[in-house]
Amino acid sequence: NILVFPKKHNSSVSLKLPKPLQELQNLHIRVFPNKNCHQQLISLVKCKNFCIGMTFNNRVVVVQGQRVLKSSRHLSRRRWNSLSILSGNTLKINSEKDIEELAVELSCFLQVGSKDFNGLISVPSFETNKEESPDTSFYEAYFARPLRSLQEVELWEPCDKVNICQVPFVEYPTKRELLVCHDCGQNYKIDKKHNNLECTYKFYQWGRTNVFVYFSHSRVTIPPAGWTEWAHRNGSRCLGTFITEWEEGKLENAKLLENPEYYAEKLVEIMVFYNFDGWLLNFESETDDPQGLINWVQMLTALAHSVMGDRACIVWYDSVTHDGKIKWQSQLNYENMEFFNACDGFFTDYHWKEGMPFVSSELADERKWKVYTGTDMHGRGTWGGGRFNTRIGAEDCPTTSVAIFAPAWTWENSNSKKANFHELEKLVWTDVGEVVIDSFGARVPNRPLKNATNAMEGWTTQVFNGRHWVNVQRPGQFWEVTDDFEFVTGHMWTRRVCEVNLETLGVANGEVVVGQVSVKGTQPNYQDEFCIKLEVLGENGEVGESSTGTLKSSEVWDTIKLEVPLHGRKRIRWTESGKDVEFWAGFFGVRFKNTNVLVKKKGKTLLDCFEVKTVQQISTWFNECQGPKLFRRGKVIKNTHWNCNRDGDVLPDFKAIASNSFSQEEVFHGTSSLMLEKGVTHLYNCDIDLSGKKVVFVSKGQPRLVLRNGDTELELVSTNSDQEEGWSICEYRLNSHLSRVDVECSRSAFLGGLHIVPLDLPQIRISLESYQIFWHMDSLDKDAYIVNIEAELVLEGNKELVRHLDLYEGETWLGRAYTPYVIAKRIEVKDQNAIEVKAESLDGHYVGSTTIEFTKEEALKLYPF
Repeated sequence: NILVFPKKHNSSVSLKLPKPLQELQNLHIRVFPNKNCHQQLISLVKCKNFCIGMTFNNRVVVVQGQRVLKSSRHLSRRRWNSLSILSGNTLKINSEKDIEELAVELSCFLQVGSKDFNGLISVPSFETNKEESPDTSFYEAYFARPLRSLQEVELWEPCDKVNICQVPFVEYPTKRELLVCHDCGQNYKIDKKHNNLECTYKFYQWGRTNVFVYFSHSRVTIPPAGWTEWAHRNGSRCLGTFITEWEEGKLENAKLLENPEYYAEKLVEIMVFYNFDGWLLNFESETDDPQGLINWVQMLTALAHSVMGDRACIVWYDSVTHDGKIKWQSQLNYENMEFFNACDGFFTDYHWKEGMPFVSSELADERKWKVYTGTDMHGRGTWGGGRFNTRIGAEDCPTTSVAIFAPAWTWENSNSKKANFHELEKLVWTDVGEVVIDSFGARVPNRPLKNATNAMEGWTTQVFNGRHWVNVQRPGQFWEVTDDFEFVTGHMWTRRVCEVNLETLGVANGEVVVGQVSVKGTQPNYQDEFCIKLEVLGENGEVGESSTGTLKSSEVWDTIKLEVPLHGRKRIRWTESGKDVEFWAGFFGVRFKNTNVLVKKKGKTLLDCFEVKTVQQISTWFNECQGPKLFRRGKVIKNTHWNCNRDGDVLPDFKAIASNSFSQEEVFHGTSSLMLEKGVTHLYNCDIDLSGKKVVFVSKGQPRLVLRNGDTELELVSTNSDQEEGWSICEYRLNSHLSRVDVECSRSAFLGGLHIVPLDLPQIRISLESYQIFWHMDSLDKDAYIVNIEAELVLEGNKELVRHLDLYEGETWLGRAYTPYVIAKRIEVKDQNAIEVKAESLDGHYVGSTTIEFTKEEALKLYPF
């Protein structure tokens, strides 16, 4: 079942095909050199009414006429996703380099379809959980994709209407700004399959963030609509990324400057179409024409502002200097000043030293708050050490704004466990702590953390009748590939100890010591034995300690956390011990990584380094965007997990979240509510005129809503109250200005929603523009006809008051759409079929509907099997 494609263009090959492949009568290999053609194929296999082909970027596609129906992932990686129905989209081409010999396995194509292959609809080649989402391929076809080359930029067309951000941007300015460059590992892959994943990275610090950058290493990173909409609701700009790297990047730089106006127009066209706000320009490759690059940055910035006005934002990353060389300066200076003058902002490299931020601010003068001094949360050579000490970098550059790179470090070190993730988020953003021990040793006395190496500096290794530890980053036979350094024990009990003097480190005024480490066993029997101990030692020999005792590891990474009060004691000792339960010679015992021991104390937190934004609109269900169930007005409408950033709410300040918690059990609308502890919780600073509006407050447990205009508390008299599924819903009408929102609780309570909306929400008129029927592959092996429906709607009225569209078949909730381009999945065909689409308003009521109707006879005309 192998086809070999030759290197030469415009050639053909005949191949005798064994059974059962004899239906494939003709094999054509050819190249369409015209860049403007609908689809450039380098090979084409004809199968009656369909063709199977390969593109320049090694994707297999299925074509009927001039329409690309489906595509696979890159074959060269031998990692197949499912074929996807693209409905008018074209695949993009990476490059026109000579075609190498490629062996293509066709066996996966032959699993599905009738004898003449007319029924080739979708071929999942990875295991899917059918209870969760058996139609992943259909969904993924509508997810925003990056562009991997300038040639793909040339071929890009504005046809991906499902991924357009629907939320307008309203700026909530602050003096000093926070730029967050999210750089979450597996970003597109995670976001693409978000509704298949129980828990993914979420960002909660919107209340103090001005600019959010969606980052990847593709040439052009287009932010998924969910991230853009979540940012816009919270008054934050959302930027994509344009990046060039390595030798290939230098060639792309040259190509860019051959036709600079064209590529500037293309990048602006992309940001306008998807409705995000600008670009981070990250040129990590040299250029032979630095002045041409400076001119291009200026041209792109001017064009973006001419089209999008003041919301446009082009930020230059500190890499290429005025001579075209890659020389990271870690500050604004005369080496890179011309790039800053050509755009809206400057993101410094994060390897800066003391005094550099001041140099940046002096040179930037009145634009100093548009210089974003970089801090890497991973701690890779960054000032202060990053991680739990990220606040040091933010605190020590007070004369510029701040850029935090890779805040998803907390997620990547949570072992994909939500409770661990929330705990790490609190430690990083709202606690004051000094890391004194990490996986690689003790802190040095000066403030910047000694950066990680693969050596165990500062650790004392003890061996009991056997060999000691090994540290690995790319393990072999018995460890999966990892980017993290791990420390693995031998076959006998092995111990490593790190001890530090807090006075020497200048952190003797701490209150409590918190230590944590990730632990996992080694196959085949993962239940290796280990013990963790944290001790605080006094001058007179007194000891406070916490120990796990002897535990057994497992096949997943578990986070072990210990905490001990200091009570004035000055020394800390952290001990990790383990052994291999199989007693194999070598290093097959317990695996330790991500050790962090920190001293918590009082002081300025990372969150305190940034100003709380003043919001101008509030509509929130306190929705975390992910949870085991999806609720609508207190009732479960989806009994399996739901995960979608497009449901992102106007979140309260993160201090309110950190001092309380999300609840996924007591939920009124969405996937979570905010569970409040006893006391007063500050939610929002705001600047809202309440005239002509109503305040809708949804709660459980009798919390008291406190609204203020300045220092004056507003008197609240409910004009309408109701109960739904045990939740209290109160409406208030006030002719006043609102500047602050608090909630007071005499005991634990739940906030289910808070909305400030017009008194009378107008109805939305919805009409059906067109729809298409796509047969689902389940129709092959089931006694039922299963289809997917794609429809285009027209909404008339105040569309900004519509949160989303819900799809129903009778009383059954089918799914949700966030644009007028609706996808209904896995519909069983009956004699008469009706799918109702309802528009939900900001406060959770339906304000318009339409129906998609079709008959079984109509659907069977398109039946391909």
